[in-house]
Amino acid sequence: TTMTENNLPFGPIQKASLDAFYGAPLDGFTEFGVDALVIASYSDLGQPSPEFAGSLLASGWVDQMTLRTGEEIEGVEIRRGEVVTEVELDAIKGASYWLEKTSDFVRWETRGFLKSDQTASQTIADLGGEDPHGFYRVRALTP
Repeated sequence: TTMTENNLPFGPIQKASLDAFYGAPLDGFTEFGVDALVIASYSDLGQPSPEFAGSLLASGWVDQMTLRTGEEIEGVEIRRGEVVTEVELDAIKGASYWLEKTSDFVRWETRGFLKSDQTASQTIADLGGEDPHGFYRVRALTP
């Protein structure tokens, strides 16, 4: 990786790691999590000085990155009844579950909720009224 200012290199780039700031892995903070990730390059080329002086154009590699989307919800079954549609799932004690429905995969409407007090098969009812068209998903927040 190189850094340039007005096409002239400067540096050197310093390596940074969490354990350098917070101690060794057993002694301190060495991990963090994010709920959003953006990899972007920015330039303010052509902006007037001094309030927007300089520019930044980043390029390089991202490595050793892991994306974990959470635990998979198991045992999901959907049953369309005479009056209401229900979703059965293997709930985890202390977890919260939202039953959501959409017709366009853009706007999701919460149709049911479950706060599980035990690890067992449980049911969430669609309380949003009868609508034969649409797609369901279950979102979970586990302890």
